[in-house]
Amino acid sequence: RRFLAARREARFRFLMDHVRTWDGMRVLDLGCGRTGRSTTDFAPPSWAITGVDLLPADQVTHRHPGFRYQRASACDLSAFADGSFDLAVSIGLLEHLTDPAAMERATSEIRRVARQWALIVPYRYAWIEPHYTVPLFPVLPRRVQNGLVRAFNLHGHRAGAANDPAFVSRRTCWR
Repeated sequence: RRFLAARREARFRFLMDHVRTWDGMRVLDLGCGRTGRSTTDFAPPSWAITGVDLLPADQVTHRHPGFRYQRASACDLSAFADGSFDLAVSIGLLEHLTDPAAMERATSEIRRVARQWALIVPYRYAWIEPHYTVPLFPVLPRRVQNGLVRAFNLHGHRAGAANDPAFVSRRTCWR
């Protein structure tokens, strides 16, 4: 766990080295997740961060002092005006948009609401797959992926994989 936390922090620092940052930035964290392990754990406390995800608000527990949560889809950011944010960050969200039209809507919305953006989509051939933490998971045959998810309840997805043979392929899109 310590290794993965260090990698997440290094990834965040890498992203911030490639965008302009300043105190008091307005940041949109798309796919913010339950905790701040991708963005808010490492962001300066002066940043005003709006997290967007599909989770119910009572499941989102970020500790960043400038964090607020809005339940929404990355494909529809109509709650935000054009240029509302100085930066949009998305770490590990876009690979879950398996419909090309949804991917286009999300990226169009990101460009509309933010002046700059930093997007990370996990690499298909990553040694350790970030969702299921299995080495080279995306290159395994779908049947093997589903079997591993069922056998080891990876990411808590046993029931989904047991009831739907295409569950894993519907959850992520590795191109």
